[in-house]
Amino acid sequence: MLLVDSDPQASASLFVSVRDASRPSAAKRWSWLPFVPARVDVLPMPTPTVHRDLPARARGYDLVVVDTGGRDSIAVFRSALAASTDVLIPIRPAAFDVWAVEDLLEALADLAPRLDHTLNVYAVLVQVVARARVTDEALKEIRRLLREHQGRLLRTRIGSRVAWAQASGEGLAVTEFQPSSRAADELRSLVRELKL
Repeated sequence: MLLVDSDPQASASLFVSVRDASRPSAAKRWSWLPFVPARVDVLPMPTPTVHRDLPARARGYDLVVVDTGGRDSIAVFRSALAASTDVLIPIRPAAFDVWAVEDLLEALADLAPRLDHTLNVYAVLVQVVARARVTDEALKEIRRLLREHQGRLLRTRIGSRVAWAQASGEGLAVTEFQPSSRAADELRSLVRELKL
């Protein structure tokens, strides 16, 4: 698998460097989810030429994951989208996030006619607070926006759990850090729903 880090914040690269430094025995083992092979190579590519440069760099990999920031204010974002066939949008069920998703979906709609392939768009609710109800209005708006852009809201919801921050700080996935936790169950559910 190739993990392309096109986010200017370099979160994916930072995660891997923490993993390599703090967990040498786990650093090269990535098989904590069924779709992740034993080996993962990380390629920092925060440039607006991801869509042009990536095909040559991705040769020989069965799976390529591109991590990018969620803003349309930089050319890198659109370039990463143009390099992709599937887009997973994490959405916090809050007004500002719903409004930001509308901008992102409009960027996808603007980009789609210039692509030589179809983009499959999925969204997942994240940082859902336990015992707090996601309002019907927020869900209706999210579904409406996705429907307008041929996207789909996944059934899986990722809770707001301390395990996510603790695991990433250790350079581990939640399925490694706390394999029987709710966070790990939610991640496995997301993987199943995406058929990875």
